[in-house]
Amino acid sequence: MNYSKRFAAAVVAVFFIILIWLSGFYNPKNNELINLESRYKELQIQLINLENMSMSIEEFENSVDSLNTIFEREIAMLPIKNKLNDRITRISNLAGRNRVSVNIINPSSNNMISVTENAQLKALGIIVEKNAVMMQFTGKYLDLGRFLERINELGGVYIERVEILSDPMVYPELNVFAYLFMYSRAGAGS
Repeated sequence: MNYSKRFAAAVVAVFFIILIWLSGFYNPKNNELINLESRYKELQIQLINLENMSMSIEEFENSVDSLNTIFEREIAMLPIKNKLNDRITRISNLAGRNRVSVNIINPSSNNMISVTENAQLKALGIIVEKNAVMMQFTGKYLDLGRFLERINELGGVYIERVEILSDPMVYPELNVFAYLFMYSRAGAGS
């Protein structure tokens, strides 16, 4: 019996030694493994974020390239600096084709503003000027709408503000006061 008690005590001792070894050695290694796995997942998330950021940068660069192309095309479409009267004549002709009459034209050479404040324009040596013009048009509602929409097709002419007045003297037509900006660029040798 003595032998079996010793054997049982030895088995219990070995069991406790294994238990102590597992809790002392294996458990910290398991915790370290768990920490490494969590760090690995964090690094994977960071890598995915960096890949997405890389895509975002590429998309941004493509967007900038696209906007530069549009910008260059718009600048190229601006008419070369010419007489203001030629531009007003083009607007008057467009008005006539749309059954709209031009009643008052108030161009002012004092309203010419150089708008070459853009760094890209300066770098390209392009001078852009903006002329403010107030015009009064008379016509029927739909004709005026079609005409005002088509002004932008002239290139370099933009409507800043519109005032629509109903006048019993010209009913069923309307009077429209349009404040236009006409942009032009200086050509070579200007």
